[in-house]
Amino acid sequence: MSTTSVFIDGGRFYDAIHARACSVDIDYAALAQSIAGSSEVSGRHFYLNPILADVYPSRTRHHQAVLDMVASQGFTVKTGRTEVLYSVYVDRAIEGLMAADIVRAAYATDVDTILVISQRPELVPAVEAAREAGKRVEVAYFANKFDPTPTELSDAADAFREITVHDILSVPLIGPAQHRVRAALRPGA
Repeated sequence: MSTTSVFIDGGRFYDAIHARACSVDIDYAALAQSIAGSSEVSGRHFYLNPILADVYPSRTRHHQAVLDMVASQGFTVKTGRTEVLYSVYVDRAIEGLMAADIVRAAYATDVDTILVISQRPELVPAVEAAREAGKRVEVAYFANKFDPTPTELSDAADAFREITVHDILSVPLIGPAQHRVRAALRPGA
């Protein structure tokens, strides 16, 4: 059986799920397995830059709850940092963290496939390096009808798979009630 290592660009994926009016309180491990198909998922990685606590404290707490939830599902979680430049929020370090881990997995593990759930064109060199190491690289992300998804990353990979709302709705929600992560944010919950 082939093995796959999964790398999820968590912040952008979180925003893409929200933009489609879906809950982010999902079983990300089940989603990764669904996208990987019959391949055994042997490594799970999730990257997110938390929002600045002094600006959006409730969203910061929500991001932490999501990170905790994803870690409990067997993901290695890594965070970068968020900077404010001229009133614009800029996430720092995610591309570097993801690229280093993708290349490390390509050269230091026996996985057959690298699955990148992102649309960041900055990851193209890491994808190319993984392919040069003899790994199959697949990219999966939502296709945007009104703002076309950049194709540089998917063009650099061996295959692209569109993630759909159906994919998100097909995996289990995590927790005993609706809005599981949100419930964890309420005092006394």
